[in-house]
This record gives sequence, structure tokens and C-alpha cells, in this order.
Amino acid sequence: MQTIKIFIQSQIAGPRKATAKYGYVIESHTAGGIRTLVEIGCLKDASANRLTAAAAARALARTRPGDRITIITDNAQLKAAIERGWVENWRAAGWINSKGRKVANADIWKLIHAGLQGREIRIDLQEGSEYREWLAGEMEKTEILPGHSKIILPE
Repeated sequence: MQTIKIFIQSQIAGPRKATAKYGYVIESHTAGGIRTLVEIGCLKDASANRLTAAAAARALARTRPGDRITIITDNAQLKAAIERGWVENWRAAGWINSKGRKVANADIWKLIHAGLQGREIRIDLQEGSEYREWLAGEMEKTEILPGHSKIILPE
């Protein structure tokens, strides 16, 4: 079992859609010290919610059952969906929301649901983190096509 922090950031905010990047840093606290992994991805015609959810899904896929995970994000939807049980409710309802409509970004929420299983997860809603400026710079300079991602290492 590891203690892990996942820092998530996207290039856009709000509901507008654009081709934009997301980034995350996974900080693993192990007996040998702190290890990091960074991934930058790009999505076409995505909102901030979709970018953040995609980053969370990708990062959670790199963790293991039993891990204690804290996700640091500025995205209130991600926090509510996980902590209020929306993801589980959506899955149980066949990915239909409480208004009877298809869940937006269900393809990604299904991946998040899988990544939640067997993990202890807490969400810290923060406007920034110790990686904010660095990650923004990495997203800006990383050349990547929509639909792709790239693992990079911190300097």
C-alpha cells in the first residue's frame, strides 16, 4: 500500500470547449522516498470537466488497489462526483443521470469508476498547488496531438 498524491490541471476553465491539454503529477511516497510521474495529454473539443476527468482516469489507472490517494484539483465536479457517490449512482443507473439523460463524458467516468475500486480516495479542492506553475509551463511547451498523451519527467 502506498500513499499517493495526484495533482491535476487543465489548460482551460469553465464549460467552453477547446482543443487543450491536461496534465497530472503523481507523487508516490515510498520507503525509498518520493517518486514522481508526469503525463501531459491533449483532447479535441473538450471542456475543463472532460480534461480534468481524463487526467484523473489516466492517473488512477497507474495506481493499485489498497493505495491511499489524495487528488488535488480545482474542479468541483470531480470532487462531487467521487465524494458524493455520483459515479456509483451513474453506473448503477446505466450511465443515466438523475434527470434521465446520458451522463456527459460517460466514457471517461467509466474509467474513473474502475480506478476507484479498492482505493481510499480523498479530493482536496484547491486553486493551485506546488506544481501549478511548473505543470502549466510543461503543458505549454509539450508538443502533442489531440487524442495522445506523453509521459514526461520533472526537471
